[in-house]
Amino acid sequence: MNAGIPRNIKNVILALFITIFIAGAIVFLSTREAWAGEFEFGFSTSLAEKYDDNIYLDEHDEEDDFITSFTPAVSIAYLTENTNLSLNYHPEFEFYADNSDENDTNHSGAFNLNSQLTPRLNLTVTDSLVFTPAQDTAGEELRDHRRGSRSNDSDQLNNFFNTALSYQIFHATSIRAGFSYSLEDYEESEYQDSDEYSYELGMDHRLTGNDTIFCSYRYRRMFYEDDKSLRSYQRRPGYGGENDTDVQSISIGETHQFPRGLVLTVSAGLEFIDEENEDSETDWSGSAGLAKTFRTGSLGLSFDRSVSTGEGGGGTVVRNSLDLTGRKDFTRHTGGSLTTFFSTEESTSGDETDNEDWGLIMGIDHQISRRLSSALSGSFIRQNSDGWGEGDTDSYRARANVNYLIRPNCSAYCSYSYYQQNGRDSTEEDYEDNIVTLGIKITWF
Repeated sequence: MNAGIPRNIKNVILALFITIFIAGAIVFLSTREAWAGEFEFGFSTSLAEKYDDNIYLDEHDEEDDFITSFTPAVSIAYLTENTNLSLNYHPEFEFYADNSDENDTNHSGAFNLNSQLTPRLNLTVTDSLVFTPAQDTAGEELRDHRRGSRSNDSDQLNNFFNTALSYQIFHATSIRAGFSYSLEDYEESEYQDSDEYSYELGMDHRLTGNDTIFCSYRYRRMFYEDDKSLRSYQRRPGYGGENDTDVQSISIGETHQFPRGLVLTVSAGLEFIDEENEDSETDWSGSAGLAKTFRTGSLGLSFDRSVSTGEGGGGTVVRNSLDLTGRKDFTRHTGGSLTTFFSTEESTSGDETDNEDWGLIMGIDHQISRRLSSALSGSFIRQNSDGWGEGDTDSYRARANVNYLIRPNCSAYCSYSYYQQNGRDSTEEDYEDNIVTLGIKITWF
Protein backbone atom coordinates (compact mmCIF):
# COMPACT_ATOMS: atom_id res chain seq x y z
CA MET A 1 0.00 0.00 0.00
CA ASN A 2 1.12 3.52 -0.67
CA ALA A 3 1.14 5.94 2.24
CA GLY A 4 1.91 8.98 0.09
CA ILE A 5 -0.40 11.10 -2.02
CA PRO A 6 -1.00 9.52 -5.45
CA ARG A 7 -0.23 11.60 -8.52
CA ASN A 8 -3.89 11.76 -9.57
CA ILE A 9 -4.92 13.11 -6.17
CA LYS A 10 -2.50 16.02 -6.64
CA ASN A 11 -4.05 16.74 -10.05
CA VAL A 12 -7.57 16.59 -8.64
CA ILE A 13 -6.70 18.85 -5.71
CA LEU A 14 -5.18 21.37 -8.16
CA ALA A 15 -8.35 21.20 -10.29
CA LEU A 16 -10.44 21.69 -7.16
CA PHE A 17 -8.61 24.89 -6.22
CA ILE A 18 -8.96 26.18 -9.79
CA THR A 19 -12.68 25.44 -9.56
CA ILE A 20 -12.92 27.35 -6.29
CA PHE A 21 -11.11 30.34 -7.81
CA ILE A 22 -13.34 30.43 -10.91
CA ALA A 23 -16.55 29.97 -8.91
CA GLY A 24 -15.50 32.64 -6.42
CA ALA A 25 -14.67 35.06 -9.24
CA ILE A 26 -18.08 34.51 -10.81
CA VAL A 27 -19.86 35.21 -7.54
CA PHE A 28 -17.84 38.23 -6.44
CA LEU A 29 -17.87 39.88 -9.85
CA SER A 30 -21.59 39.34 -10.36
CA THR A 31 -22.98 40.76 -7.15
CA ARG A 32 -21.95 43.49 -4.74
CA GLU A 33 -23.87 41.72 -2.00
CA ALA A 34 -21.17 39.04 -1.92
CA TRP A 35 -18.75 41.46 -0.27
CA ALA A 36 -21.07 41.82 2.73
CA GLY A 37 -20.79 38.18 3.80
CA GLU A 38 -19.05 36.53 6.73
CA PHE A 39 -16.62 33.66 7.08
CA GLU A 40 -17.12 30.64 9.32
CA PHE A 41 -14.21 28.35 10.17
CA GLY A 42 -14.27 24.90 11.70
CA PHE A 43 -11.53 22.55 12.87
CA SER A 44 -11.73 19.23 14.64
CA THR A 45 -9.47 16.28 15.22
CA SER A 46 -9.94 12.71 16.37
CA LEU A 47 -7.46 10.16 17.64
CA ALA A 48 -8.27 6.46 17.79
CA GLU A 49 -6.55 3.20 18.59
CA LYS A 50 -7.76 0.09 16.73
CA TYR A 51 -7.03 -3.58 17.14
CA ASP A 52 -7.54 -5.63 13.95
CA ASP A 53 -7.12 -9.41 14.14
CA ASN A 54 -6.88 -9.97 10.35
CA ILE A 55 -5.44 -6.92 8.60
CA TYR A 56 -4.89 -8.74 5.28
CA LEU A 57 -8.32 -10.44 5.22
CA ASP A 58 -6.52 -13.75 4.69
CA GLU A 59 -8.32 -17.01 5.41
CA HIS A 60 -5.12 -18.98 6.07
CA ASP A 61 -2.52 -16.67 7.60
CA GLU A 62 -4.27 -14.19 9.87
CA GLU A 63 -2.09 -11.24 10.87
CA ASP A 64 -3.18 -8.96 13.72
CA ASP A 65 -1.95 -5.47 14.54
CA PHE A 66 -2.66 -2.29 16.49
CA ILE A 67 -3.47 0.71 14.28
CA THR A 68 -3.31 4.33 15.39
CA SER A 69 -5.70 6.54 13.43
CA PHE A 70 -5.41 10.34 13.36
CA THR A 71 -8.12 12.33 11.54
CA PRO A 72 -8.00 16.14 11.39
CA ALA A 73 -10.83 17.96 9.64
CA VAL A 74 -11.05 21.55 8.47
CA SER A 75 -13.99 23.45 7.00
CA ILE A 76 -14.44 26.97 5.65
CA ALA A 77 -17.77 28.58 4.80
CA TYR A 78 -18.63 31.96 3.32
CA LEU A 79 -22.25 33.03 3.80
CA THR A 80 -24.21 35.95 2.44
CA GLU A 81 -27.88 36.61 1.86
CA ASN A 82 -27.77 35.02 -1.60
CA THR A 83 -24.59 32.92 -1.54
CA ASN A 84 -23.52 29.82 0.37
CA LEU A 85 -19.97 28.63 -0.23
CA SER A 86 -18.29 25.85 1.75
CA LEU A 87 -15.11 23.79 1.57
CA ASN A 88 -14.17 20.87 3.80
CA TYR A 89 -11.32 18.39 3.79
CA HIS A 90 -10.33 15.62 6.15
CA PRO A 91 -7.54 13.10 5.70
CA GLU A 92 -7.23 10.00 7.86
CA PHE A 93 -3.72 8.81 8.72
CA GLU A 94 -3.29 5.20 9.81
CA PHE A 95 -0.09 3.93 11.43
CA TYR A 96 0.46 0.20 11.96
CA ALA A 97 2.49 -0.88 15.01
CA ASP A 98 4.08 -4.02 13.51
CA ASN A 99 3.44 -3.60 9.77
CA SER A 100 4.62 -0.10 8.93
CA ASP A 101 4.54 -0.90 5.19
CA GLU A 102 0.75 -0.87 5.48
CA ASN A 103 0.57 2.73 6.75
CA ASP A 104 -2.22 4.44 4.83
CA THR A 105 -3.85 7.79 4.22
CA ASN A 106 -7.50 8.25 3.29
CA HIS A 107 -8.57 11.50 1.66
CA SER A 108 -12.03 13.04 1.57
CA GLY A 109 -12.98 16.56 0.55
CA ALA A 110 -15.92 18.52 -0.81
CA PHE A 111 -16.64 21.96 -2.26
CA ASN A 112 -20.15 23.41 -2.54
CA LEU A 113 -21.38 26.70 -3.92
CA ASN A 114 -24.93 27.90 -4.32
CA SER A 115 -25.43 31.49 -5.41
CA GLN A 116 -28.44 33.45 -6.60
CA LEU A 117 -26.64 35.66 -9.11
CA THR A 118 -29.80 37.57 -10.02
CA PRO A 119 -33.42 37.19 -8.88
CA ARG A 120 -33.94 34.71 -11.75
CA LEU A 121 -30.47 33.16 -12.22
CA ASN A 122 -28.99 30.56 -9.86
CA LEU A 123 -25.53 28.94 -9.96
CA THR A 124 -24.58 25.64 -8.31
CA VAL A 125 -21.06 24.17 -8.21
CA THR A 126 -20.08 20.99 -6.36
CA ASP A 127 -16.96 18.87 -6.24
CA SER A 128 -16.28 15.79 -4.10
CA LEU A 129 -13.09 13.77 -3.71
CA VAL A 130 -12.66 10.37 -2.03
CA PHE A 131 -9.50 8.26 -1.95
CA THR A 132 -9.78 4.83 -0.31
CA PRO A 133 -6.80 2.49 0.13
CA ALA A 134 -7.11 -1.21 -0.62
CA GLN A 135 -8.85 -3.53 1.87
CA ASP A 136 -10.04 -0.62 4.00
CA THR A 137 -12.75 -2.75 5.63
CA ALA A 138 -13.26 -0.58 8.67
CA GLY A 139 -13.53 2.57 6.59
CA GLU A 140 -15.90 1.07 4.03
CA GLU A 141 -18.23 -0.58 6.51
CA LEU A 142 -21.76 0.57 5.78
CA ARG A 143 -20.38 3.76 4.22
CA ASP A 144 -23.06 4.62 1.70
CA HIS A 145 -23.90 0.89 1.90
CA ARG A 146 -20.93 0.21 -0.43
CA ARG A 147 -23.50 -1.47 -2.65
CA GLY A 148 -21.89 -3.58 -5.35
CA SER A 149 -18.37 -2.23 -4.89
CA ARG A 150 -15.97 -4.85 -6.23
CA SER A 151 -12.73 -2.96 -5.89
CA ASN A 152 -11.74 -3.09 -2.22
CA ASP A 153 -8.47 -4.87 -3.10
CA SER A 154 -7.15 -1.83 -5.00
CA ASP A 155 -6.42 1.75 -4.02
CA GLN A 156 -9.30 3.74 -5.47
CA LEU A 157 -9.72 7.44 -6.27
CA ASN A 158 -13.10 8.94 -7.15
CA ASN A 159 -13.77 12.57 -7.97
CA PHE A 160 -17.02 14.13 -9.15
CA PHE A 161 -17.45 17.72 -10.34
CA ASN A 162 -20.75 19.31 -11.32
CA THR A 163 -21.84 22.81 -12.21
CA ALA A 164 -25.33 23.96 -13.18
CA LEU A 165 -27.11 27.19 -14.10
CA SER A 166 -30.88 27.57 -13.84
CA TYR A 167 -32.87 30.52 -15.13
CA GLN A 168 -36.54 31.26 -14.46
CA ILE A 169 -37.84 32.50 -17.80
CA PHE A 170 -41.49 32.63 -16.66
CA HIS A 171 -43.26 32.41 -13.33
CA ALA A 172 -43.72 28.62 -13.60
CA THR A 173 -41.01 27.72 -16.11
CA SER A 174 -37.24 27.37 -15.69
CA ILE A 175 -34.46 26.24 -17.99
CA ARG A 176 -31.18 24.70 -16.81
CA ALA A 177 -27.78 23.86 -18.25
CA GLY A 178 -25.03 21.85 -16.65
CA PHE A 179 -21.62 20.25 -17.02
CA SER A 180 -20.11 17.44 -14.96
CA TYR A 181 -16.89 15.46 -14.89
CA SER A 182 -16.19 12.24 -13.01
CA LEU A 183 -12.99 10.28 -12.52
CA GLU A 184 -12.45 6.67 -11.42
CA ASP A 185 -8.83 5.70 -10.90
CA TYR A 186 -7.49 2.36 -9.61
CA GLU A 187 -3.97 1.49 -8.54
CA GLU A 188 -4.11 -2.16 -9.61
CA SER A 189 -3.97 -3.01 -13.32
CA GLU A 190 -6.82 -5.53 -13.21
CA TYR A 191 -9.27 -2.63 -12.86
CA GLN A 192 -10.02 -0.13 -15.60
CA ASP A 193 -9.68 3.63 -15.06
CA SER A 194 -12.33 5.84 -16.62
CA ASP A 195 -13.26 9.50 -17.15
CA GLU A 196 -16.70 10.81 -18.03
CA TYR A 197 -17.69 14.24 -19.38
CA SER A 198 -21.36 15.18 -19.40
CA TYR A 199 -23.35 18.13 -20.82
CA GLU A 200 -27.05 18.62 -20.09
CA LEU A 201 -29.90 20.96 -21.09
CA GLY A 202 -33.29 20.79 -19.45
CA MET A 203 -36.57 22.52 -18.67
CA ASP A 204 -38.94 22.40 -15.67
CA HIS A 205 -42.54 23.60 -15.74
CA ARG A 206 -44.94 23.73 -12.79
CA LEU A 207 -48.40 22.75 -14.04
CA THR A 208 -50.18 23.14 -10.72
CA GLY A 209 -49.25 23.49 -7.09
CA ASN A 210 -48.88 19.71 -6.93
CA ASP A 211 -47.54 18.83 -10.40
CA THR A 212 -44.25 19.62 -12.11
CA ILE A 213 -43.10 18.22 -15.46
CA PHE A 214 -39.51 18.20 -16.67
CA CYS A 215 -37.51 17.17 -19.72
CA SER A 216 -33.82 17.03 -20.56
CA TYR A 217 -31.19 16.22 -23.17
CA ARG A 218 -27.81 14.89 -22.04
CA TYR A 219 -24.61 14.08 -23.91
CA ARG A 220 -21.88 12.01 -22.26
CA ARG A 221 -18.43 10.97 -23.39
CA MET A 222 -16.81 8.08 -21.48
CA PHE A 223 -13.08 7.45 -21.85
CA TYR A 224 -11.45 4.22 -20.70
CA GLU A 225 -7.80 3.41 -20.15
CA ASP A 226 -6.60 0.74 -22.60
CA ASP A 227 -4.56 -1.74 -20.57
CA LYS A 228 -3.78 -5.00 -22.38
CA SER A 229 -3.20 -6.78 -19.08
CA LEU A 230 -6.93 -6.45 -18.43
CA ARG A 231 -7.81 -8.49 -21.49
CA SER A 232 -6.35 -11.74 -20.22
CA TYR A 233 -6.83 -11.25 -16.50
CA GLN A 234 -8.62 -14.30 -15.09
CA ARG A 235 -11.28 -12.27 -13.28
CA ARG A 236 -12.25 -10.47 -16.46
CA PRO A 237 -13.35 -13.15 -18.96
CA GLY A 238 -14.48 -11.79 -22.29
CA TYR A 239 -13.02 -8.33 -21.80
CA GLY A 240 -11.86 -6.85 -25.10
CA GLY A 241 -9.88 -3.80 -24.04
CA GLU A 242 -10.64 -0.11 -24.39
CA ASN A 243 -14.18 0.86 -25.40
CA ASP A 244 -14.71 4.62 -25.37
CA THR A 245 -18.43 5.38 -25.52
CA ASP A 246 -20.75 8.24 -26.51
CA VAL A 247 -24.21 8.29 -24.93
CA GLN A 248 -27.03 10.68 -25.85
CA SER A 249 -30.09 10.69 -23.59
CA ILE A 250 -33.55 12.20 -23.97
CA SER A 251 -36.00 11.96 -21.07
CA ILE A 252 -39.25 13.38 -19.76
CA GLY A 253 -40.85 13.05 -16.34
CA GLU A 254 -43.28 14.37 -13.75
CA THR A 255 -43.40 14.92 -10.00
CA HIS A 256 -46.75 14.81 -8.17
CA GLN A 257 -47.38 15.84 -4.58
CA PHE A 258 -50.16 13.81 -2.99
CA PRO A 259 -51.82 14.76 0.31
CA ARG A 260 -50.30 13.66 3.62
CA GLY A 261 -46.65 13.87 2.56
CA LEU A 262 -46.71 11.38 -0.34
CA VAL A 263 -44.55 12.29 -3.36
CA LEU A 264 -44.34 10.39 -6.67
CA THR A 265 -41.66 11.07 -9.31
CA VAL A 266 -41.45 9.19 -12.62
CA SER A 267 -39.34 9.67 -15.74
CA ALA A 268 -38.51 7.72 -18.90
CA GLY A 269 -36.32 8.20 -21.93
CA LEU A 270 -34.13 6.80 -24.66
CA GLU A 271 -30.37 6.12 -24.57
CA PHE A 272 -28.47 6.23 -27.87
CA ILE A 273 -25.22 4.31 -27.25
CA ASP A 274 -22.25 4.54 -29.63
CA GLU A 275 -19.52 2.27 -28.26
CA GLU A 276 -16.13 2.11 -29.93
CA ASN A 277 -15.60 -1.05 -31.99
CA GLU A 278 -19.22 -2.04 -31.43
CA ASP A 279 -22.49 -1.48 -33.31
CA SER A 280 -24.56 1.50 -32.18
CA GLU A 281 -27.63 0.60 -30.17
CA THR A 282 -30.67 2.18 -28.58
CA ASP A 283 -31.74 1.35 -25.04
CA TRP A 284 -34.16 2.86 -22.55
CA SER A 285 -33.71 4.60 -19.25
CA GLY A 286 -36.17 5.40 -16.53
CA SER A 287 -36.70 6.09 -12.88
CA ALA A 288 -39.57 6.00 -10.42
CA GLY A 289 -39.64 7.06 -6.82
CA LEU A 290 -42.34 7.01 -4.17
CA ALA A 291 -41.64 8.71 -0.85
CA LYS A 292 -43.86 9.05 2.20
CA THR A 293 -43.20 11.00 5.38
CA PHE A 294 -44.91 10.12 8.65
CA ARG A 295 -45.00 11.84 12.00
CA THR A 296 -42.45 9.39 13.36
CA GLY A 297 -40.60 8.22 10.27
CA SER A 298 -40.35 7.92 6.50
CA LEU A 299 -40.55 5.29 3.76
CA GLY A 300 -39.21 5.33 0.22
CA LEU A 301 -39.23 3.03 -2.81
CA SER A 302 -37.21 3.79 -5.94
CA PHE A 303 -36.18 2.24 -9.24
CA ASP A 304 -33.52 3.51 -11.63
CA ARG A 305 -32.20 2.32 -14.99
CA SER A 306 -29.30 4.17 -16.59
CA VAL A 307 -26.11 3.81 -18.63
CA SER A 308 -22.82 4.22 -16.80
CA THR A 309 -19.23 3.02 -16.53
CA GLY A 310 -18.53 -0.43 -15.11
CA GLU A 311 -16.88 1.09 -11.98
CA GLY A 312 -13.53 -0.59 -12.58
CA GLY A 313 -15.07 -3.62 -14.25
CA GLY A 314 -14.35 -2.39 -17.77
CA GLY A 315 -16.57 -0.97 -20.50
CA THR A 316 -20.05 0.53 -20.40
CA VAL A 317 -22.98 -1.09 -18.63
CA VAL A 318 -26.71 -0.60 -18.20
CA ARG A 319 -27.37 -0.54 -14.48
CA ASN A 320 -30.74 -1.37 -12.91
CA SER A 321 -31.32 -0.73 -9.22
CA LEU A 322 -34.29 -1.16 -6.90
CA ASP A 323 -34.17 0.32 -3.39
CA LEU A 324 -36.45 0.27 -0.37
CA THR A 325 -35.52 2.53 2.54
CA GLY A 326 -37.30 3.25 5.80
CA ARG A 327 -36.81 5.10 9.06
CA LYS A 328 -38.91 4.75 12.23
CA ASP A 329 -38.69 6.52 15.58
CA PHE A 330 -40.02 3.93 18.03
CA THR A 331 -39.75 6.23 21.03
CA ARG A 332 -38.37 9.70 21.68
CA HIS A 333 -34.96 8.15 22.33
CA THR A 334 -34.93 5.07 20.06
CA GLY A 335 -35.05 4.82 16.28
CA GLY A 336 -34.33 2.31 13.56
CA SER A 337 -33.56 2.20 9.84
CA LEU A 338 -33.81 -0.39 7.09
CA THR A 339 -32.41 -0.45 3.55
CA THR A 340 -32.73 -3.21 0.98
CA PHE A 341 -31.41 -3.06 -2.58
CA PHE A 342 -31.15 -5.16 -5.70
CA SER A 343 -29.00 -4.15 -8.67
CA THR A 344 -27.81 -5.59 -11.97
CA GLU A 345 -25.20 -4.59 -14.53
CA GLU A 346 -25.60 -5.57 -18.17
CA SER A 347 -22.66 -5.02 -20.52
CA THR A 348 -23.61 -2.95 -23.59
CA SER A 349 -20.95 -4.66 -25.74
CA GLY A 350 -22.47 -8.08 -25.18
CA ASP A 351 -19.11 -9.89 -24.93
CA GLU A 352 -18.63 -9.36 -21.21
CA THR A 353 -20.42 -11.13 -18.38
CA ASP A 354 -23.05 -9.39 -16.29
CA ASN A 355 -23.19 -8.84 -12.53
CA GLU A 356 -25.92 -8.94 -9.94
CA ASP A 357 -25.96 -7.72 -6.32
CA TRP A 358 -28.47 -7.54 -3.52
CA GLY A 359 -28.27 -6.65 0.13
CA LEU A 360 -29.95 -5.79 3.40
CA ILE A 361 -28.77 -3.12 5.86
CA MET A 362 -30.37 -2.59 9.27
CA GLY A 363 -29.61 -0.25 12.14
CA ILE A 364 -30.95 0.92 15.48
CA ASP A 365 -29.86 3.86 17.63
CA HIS A 366 -30.69 4.72 21.24
CA GLN A 367 -30.09 7.85 23.32
CA ILE A 368 -29.28 6.35 26.72
CA SER A 369 -28.89 9.69 28.46
CA ARG A 370 -28.23 13.31 27.60
CA ARG A 371 -24.53 12.54 27.13
CA LEU A 372 -24.50 8.84 26.27
CA SER A 373 -25.73 7.35 22.97
CA SER A 374 -25.39 3.95 21.27
CA ALA A 375 -25.97 2.39 17.86
CA LEU A 376 -26.08 -1.11 16.41
CA SER A 377 -26.00 -1.94 12.68
CA GLY A 378 -25.63 -4.98 10.47
CA SER A 379 -25.70 -5.90 6.79
CA PHE A 380 -25.70 -8.80 4.38
CA ILE A 381 -24.54 -8.31 0.79
CA ARG A 382 -24.39 -10.91 -1.98
CA GLN A 383 -22.42 -10.29 -5.18
CA ASN A 384 -22.61 -12.75 -8.03
CA SER A 385 -19.42 -13.68 -9.80
CA ASP A 386 -20.35 -13.92 -13.47
CA GLY A 387 -17.53 -11.53 -14.29
CA TRP A 388 -15.44 -11.67 -11.14
CA GLY A 389 -14.72 -15.25 -10.03
CA GLU A 390 -15.97 -18.81 -9.74
CA GLY A 391 -18.72 -18.42 -7.14
CA ASP A 392 -21.03 -16.00 -5.37
CA THR A 393 -19.56 -13.79 -2.67
CA ASP A 394 -21.51 -13.32 0.55
CA SER A 395 -20.35 -10.73 3.07
CA TYR A 396 -21.67 -9.99 6.55
CA ARG A 397 -20.99 -6.89 8.61
CA ALA A 398 -21.97 -5.94 12.14
CA ARG A 399 -21.06 -2.89 14.18
CA ALA A 400 -21.83 -1.72 17.72
CA ASN A 401 -20.66 1.63 19.05
CA VAL A 402 -21.13 3.87 22.07
CA ASN A 403 -20.50 7.62 22.14
CA TYR A 404 -20.08 9.72 25.29
CA LEU A 405 -20.22 13.53 25.20
CA ILE A 406 -17.61 14.70 27.69
CA ARG A 407 -18.03 18.40 26.92
CA PRO A 408 -19.83 20.28 24.11
CA ASN A 409 -16.64 20.21 22.05
CA CYS A 410 -15.24 16.84 23.16
CA SER A 411 -16.54 13.29 22.91
CA ALA A 412 -15.17 9.77 23.42
CA TYR A 413 -16.30 6.67 21.56
CA CYS A 414 -15.71 2.95 21.36
CA SER A 415 -16.87 0.42 18.77
CA TYR A 416 -16.67 -3.22 17.79
CA SER A 417 -16.88 -4.30 14.14
CA TYR A 418 -17.20 -7.77 12.68
CA TYR A 419 -16.72 -8.67 9.03
CA GLN A 420 -17.05 -12.04 7.32
CA GLN A 421 -16.86 -13.05 3.66
CA ASN A 422 -17.22 -16.48 2.14
CA GLY A 423 -14.67 -17.97 -0.24
CA ARG A 424 -15.34 -17.53 -3.95
CA ASP A 425 -15.14 -21.26 -4.63
CA SER A 426 -15.02 -24.60 -2.80
CA THR A 427 -11.22 -24.49 -2.53
CA GLU A 428 -11.24 -21.23 -0.56
CA GLU A 429 -12.19 -20.81 3.07
CA ASP A 430 -14.32 -18.12 4.65
CA TYR A 431 -12.38 -15.35 6.34
CA GLU A 432 -13.32 -13.14 9.27
CA ASP A 433 -12.17 -9.84 10.68
CA ASN A 434 -12.73 -8.32 14.13
CA ILE A 435 -11.92 -4.70 14.92
CA VAL A 436 -12.10 -2.97 18.31
CA THR A 437 -11.71 0.83 18.37
CA LEU A 438 -11.29 3.39 21.17
CA GLY A 439 -11.12 7.07 20.28
CA ILE A 440 -11.67 10.69 21.19
CA LYS A 441 -12.83 13.65 19.06
CA ILE A 442 -12.26 17.33 19.83
CA THR A 443 -13.85 20.25 17.99
CA TRP A 444 -11.67 23.33 18.40
CA PHE A 445 -13.95 25.93 16.78
